[in-house]
Amino acid sequence: MIQKSLVHIYATHPRRTFVGCGAFIEGGYVATCRHVWTTATAKDGGTETQVEIIFPYHRDPAASAIVGSLLSDCDLGRGPAPDLVLLSPSAVPPDIVALQAAADTARETGEAQALAGLVDPGRPGGPFQVEIIGKLAEMIGADGLRQFTGANSAG
Repeated sequence: MIQKSLVHIYATHPRRTFVGCGAFIEGGYVATCRHVWTTATAKDGGTETQVEIIFPYHRDPAASAIVGSLLSDCDLGRGPAPDLVLLSPSAVPPDIVALQAAADTARETGEAQALAGLVDPGRPGGPFQVEIIGKLAEMIGADGLRQFTGANSAG
């Protein structure tokens, strides 16, 4: 079933070139990595505004090319931009299955990362960001939250 959601992303300039993959998700969007989008749209120092989207498990030689345009760059402007963009496909074949987002937080467990803004009075420029790698517990506490445990090396 997941194969029915897979998409291939192609650059269209200077020639049709495979760049990476993505997934067709609920809402009618294609989720792919920011680096796939930027690589596929880079052209001679400028930027194209569209890519070609292929649904590899739907082969219809008579079908016209599906164009993907940037819907959202998922950048909130705070901290580093995530390696995620959402594309809007010009068409979707009828037998494609959209991946569904988790209906609840039951699957939000396992390896995780936290971003913390720290202030060092001896360091000019205000707060700096630290990434902490850890795990998100399976058990949900009485407060409805999960325990995050992680540590960074001192320094």
